[in-house]
Amino acid sequence: MSNLANIRLNRKKPLVCVPCEGETVGDICYRCQQIMEEPHDLIEFNAGKFNGMPNLSQLWNALLMIAQVTKEEPFIFTCHIKDLPEYYQTERDYRDILTFCIRSGLADIIEMDEHTDPDTLADLAEQCNDTGLIPLIAIHFATAPTAAAVTERLTSLSDLETLNFRITFPAATADDIRTVQEGVRDFLSDNYEYKVVINPTGPVAKAELLAGNTFDSPILYTEIHGGTDDLPSSQEITAILKEKGMAVKKD
Repeated sequence: MSNLANIRLNRKKPLVCVPCEGETVGDICYRCQQIMEEPHDLIEFNAGKFNGMPNLSQLWNALLMIAQVTKEEPFIFTCHIKDLPEYYQTERDYRDILTFCIRSGLADIIEMDEHTDPDTLADLAEQCNDTGLIPLIAIHFATAPTAAAVTERLTSLSDLETLNFRITFPAATADDIRTVQEGVRDFLSDNYEYKVVINPTGPVAKAELLAGNTFDSPILYTEIHGGTDDLPSSQEITAILKEKGMAVKKD
């Protein structure tokens, strides 16, 4: 059951997100149990890592397991075409998977790939809006983009039925992150109602997060169990946000 009332995409009170991945329903159950022992506001389920895809019955079992073990905590459903088995990397299969997830009512945010057919994206976003879910379009840059490229990409997608984007890019320097922030600010100056999640990746991004830089992003991506080389732990980031008075208050 969607927990949308508990989600506010607000760059001044960013949500701490942790990943949930697993090849089997049992793996997902164990991972969720681990997540519940760590501080977080949001969970991201990457369905592309689940070996039950694209079997919708198996997907239902995975979604239901997440909802049950986490006591219906809010979560993002993420699935990218490139992560599906090769035979199922088609527009139709991708649309069917996302439509099924939307209609299940278990996830709260539905992330969809920007390279999906525009009509399909618009239809999926409209389904999310009609059912009270948050559609999130994922934009991926293979290298750190210029500010102009960021503004251009966001503008090109702004006529779809969504007000929410996630930009993922590798950050080699802190300047790479500031450049993307500049491009996002330029876009938001004329589109203030939109929300843009800024998701730099790599050790530099981790160091910036640990230094207190939230990238003006409403969602911050972390890891459990002490973090990784590229991601800080949810404990570290939660502590930093509390110190800065930016932590989300729990009901």
